[in-house]
Amino acid sequence: MATVASTESATAAQIQDLPTVVIVQGSFQIPKVYEKLVRGLVAQGYPTIHPQLPSCSNTDSTLFPQLSLVDDALAIRTELIRQIEYDGKTVVLVMHSYGGLVGSEAATEELSYAKRKAQGLPGGVLHLFLYSAFLLNEGQSVLSTFGESPNNDVLVLSRVTSHETTRTNEF
Repeated sequence: MATVASTESATAAQIQDLPTVVIVQGSFQIPKVYEKLVRGLVAQGYPTIHPQLPSCSNTDSTLFPQLSLVDDALAIRTELIRQIEYDGKTVVLVMHSYGGLVGSEAATEELSYAKRKAQGLPGGVLHLFLYSAFLLNEGQSVLSTFGESPNNDVLVLSRVTSHETTRTNEF
């Protein structure tokens, strides 16, 4: 399920001219972390969508341990196809941390704005905006980038959330 935000204060013409922002979060976060960003973008008239990543949600599901990057990329790709192919929207993909892996896997060349424009089709992914994100070459893995280390072991203890990090942290 994607969080879709729009604003009553932005005119229809503004929304048509501005790209839709699709946010792809990091793996150790929940959508709540991005609410302030979403509100800020919406206040400026940018339609904003924040699809939930299957591997980062519904931790109580029996399927949760089996979910991976592939499932997350499919969720983002499905949303991109809906925005681009069905609605003809131009999209800016905003990716943080692990979201860089997910978004770059989901936004294939045929969804690019340039490729679609050359084919006479509307919409497409106009820009990839990565911040503190992974962007790897095809066939490369995060592990191969950083190399082997005793720190490669991931211990799953529990979900950690942080609210208003300058004020209160909940662990």
